[in-house]
Amino acid sequence: MSDARPPSPTAHPARIDGLTVLRGVAIGLVVLRHAAPDVFGGAGIVGVTIFFALSGWLISGILLGEVERTGRVDFRRFYLNRVFRLYPALIAFVVVLALVGVLADPLEQGPTWRYAVPVALTYVADLPLGVWVGSASTHLWTLSVEEQFYLVWPLLIVLALRGRHLRRTLGIAVLLCWLAAVLTVVVVGHDTVAAYSLPTSWFVALAIGGFARALGRDRLTALLGGRPALAGAVVVLALLCVGPELKGNPLTYLLGGPVIAVAAVVLVLAALRVDTVRVDTVRGVPGRLLLGLGTISYAVYLWNYAIVVWAEAVFADRPTLLVTVGATAVSLGVATASWFLLERPVVRARRRHHARSSARALDLSRSASGVPSAAPRP
Repeated sequence: MSDARPPSPTAHPARIDGLTVLRGVAIGLVVLRHAAPDVFGGAGIVGVTIFFALSGWLISGILLGEVERTGRVDFRRFYLNRVFRLYPALIAFVVVLALVGVLADPLEQGPTWRYAVPVALTYVADLPLGVWVGSASTHLWTLSVEEQFYLVWPLLIVLALRGRHLRRTLGIAVLLCWLAAVLTVVVVGHDTVAAYSLPTSWFVALAIGGFARALGRDRLTALLGGRPALAGAVVVLALLCVGPELKGNPLTYLLGGPVIAVAAVVLVLAALRVDTVRVDTVRGVPGRLLLGLGTISYAVYLWNYAIVVWAEAVFADRPTLLVTVGATAVSLGVATASWFLLERPVVRARRRHHARSSARALDLSRSASGVPSAAPRP
């Protein structure tokens, strides 16, 4: 999803961050759901909710860390960083989406791409707009949920810190988000599937991740850090993954989202206890696959569903398993190319620009105070 971090350029190449492994697990579940929905009916919701909780944890940590260092949140920088991280790959995706719609239209859905493009770029795919955007871009609702949540959450954290009631305020926010999910289920009535992509159904998962981060690692470890909690979280998530389709069950929104989010926090704690994991201690496929999937998880999420849907339409006369496996492999290849050729260069350029801007600001500050600037490098 939207918050997959690039590996640190200074990190040892033989080590992987535990949270990157968790991203790999989450996107792997989503890919399994796209490939075999009859077998892994709940894996998609489990994977997406893990992403939501992890995103809430990470973004809240970034915001709290910035306040601790500088006493404030630079909202302009925060949102610009998200634009530079998310938009390049998203723009590439919607360009291909439009080209496929114009040149091939394998799904025979006409000019739906004309609606899909602006809906995707404005992050409103989760809202009931009354327009059909086509099947290949419906999965973008999750990105919209995250971005809408982050229009409010950073401001809430700042206000809570100013009022010196961070944990209490964010705890109340979690409760309000859960009540919004309950109200959503009540409003949609018997049409429970209508709640599936609505932001009010999922804000609670993001809020739980953020609230957990605000509670602090020590307190959480005392509550959820034991082996029984980890084993229970793994069992619950595994059972939900192999169960039937979850989107039509009201319990998914009343209890499922919060339960999966709490389980995800338990997994985060487990990942943090092992700050780094040596690839050579995780033999064969698991370590390397999770490393790769975690690193390119955002691009995998963008491309996998659309490519699988297109392939199944084009090769409808071929064995389904063969088509699905081939499409999945292609989507992983495209996502890898997106990471190395587009996303990583943009992120690195952004970091270099920020480093230069920070250096200039420091020099100006020193000049204004009469302190000599740092000597130029020879």
